[in-house]
Amino acid sequence: AINYHPADLPLYRGGLPLQAMILGGEASFRVCCHQLTEIIDDPNGILSVSQPVPICPLTDDYKAVFARTLAALPDVVGSALQRVEARGEGKAAPLAAKAAPLAAEAAPLAERPSSVPHSFAIKLVDYTDPATGQVLKSNVGVLSRVCVEWSEDTALDVERAARAFAGNLGTYTDYEGLPWKIEQCSLPQELPVAGRPQAPGTVLEVERLDDGASLVRVATVDGQTVTLTGRFTAAAAEVEAGGCFESRTPISSFLGISRRADRVVGAPRYA
Repeated sequence: AINYHPADLPLYRGGLPLQAMILGGEASFRVCCHQLTEIIDDPNGILSVSQPVPICPLTDDYKAVFARTLAALPDVVGSALQRVEARGEGKAAPLAAKAAPLAAEAAPLAERPSSVPHSFAIKLVDYTDPATGQVLKSNVGVLSRVCVEWSEDTALDVERAARAFAGNLGTYTDYEGLPWKIEQCSLPQELPVAGRPQAPGTVLEVERLDDGASLVRVATVDGQTVTLTGRFTAAAAEVEAGGCFESRTPISSFLGISRRADRVVGAPRYA
């Protein structure tokens, strides 16, 4: 059996490579076709690779990058099938010229897992609570970026997350304990005017939209602002200027999935 993976293996092994590459600000990637083995997205069995697929690191969202991935599939899958057929007749070996250097890159994965970007949705690590000494399991996978952490995320972090998860998982925050879904995010065209810094998550301006959503300008931890369009997911409430977005609701509750997706407060996070 063969599989296609939209990333330069062994980089971004896992189930959410497009989201991970947008979060990482990547400018291009190649679609790989590889043989399925016991290793997830095994780079040692690469059969074919596409031409570079561009990503605009400033504007592209998940849907735009996914569309380019689909456009690259016919050629890369066709080449892989031809190679498999030829190999069955004893005429071709694996893509030795490409597989060898990729395998060499993959070798350090076990030794230096943090040095190679991955795209696993859930990747659990042990985290020792400094207050109690208790060892807890915490998610450092891509899903840990679904929820905005206002004390950590810069304006660019928030904007990239909104693009990465637009049209699929969505990006979330809380306002007065109520879940609020971010539908769009934009960065300011001008630098903010110097003045007293606002706490991260502080709502600076609000505009009500006709469809029930709100357009809000929010302060970020790096002294910048983001403009968000969004709405409450299950409550009739309003965002007010001077209020504050927070990070309260667990990711598992936002997405309705296993609690394994949650990140322990203070633990490392996907970056």
